[in-house]
Amino acid sequence: MSGKMMTGATRALLAATRLRVAEERLVLVRLSVGAYSALWEQLDRVGPHAFLSLTVSPEETTVLVSQTVWKRMARDWSGAAVEPGWRLITLEQTISLDVAGYLAPLAQALAAEGIPLLVVSAFSTDHLLVREEHLERALEALQRVIDKAAGELPPGEVHS
Repeated sequence: MSGKMMTGATRALLAATRLRVAEERLVLVRLSVGAYSALWEQLDRVGPHAFLSLTVSPEETTVLVSQTVWKRMARDWSGAAVEPGWRLITLEQTISLDVAGYLAPLAQALAAEGIPLLVVSAFSTDHLLVREEHLERALEALQRVIDKAAGELPPGEVHS
């Protein structure tokens, strides 16, 4: 999304965004559709969780969980497709569900760097997942977008 297409409100949100990297490495796991109940039960037993995302669709059950937690669970899920080595970047900015275009320049910046991206959106906060080996480059690219948005704010516009 070019600066000309971005609304002033979206630009202000980007300019005020802070990036926070979770310490724990995450693992993305795909399980069968029917795994949900047993998985949830086991996740409840092995908790607590600094970050946990669970998606159930007609095609699969996907969990994003810390590598530490997964190590305690993995022996019970031998048929799982497992992708370790993900890092979580939280966009510290509360985003209304009515905002359009907030993630677009961030995703485009990572794409321009050849950095694969997964997005987990919560009710009011977005999280970006990048592979460990891309973390530093991703943070630099994302910060450039934030800094550019801050530089394009009208004079006197406040951002923190």
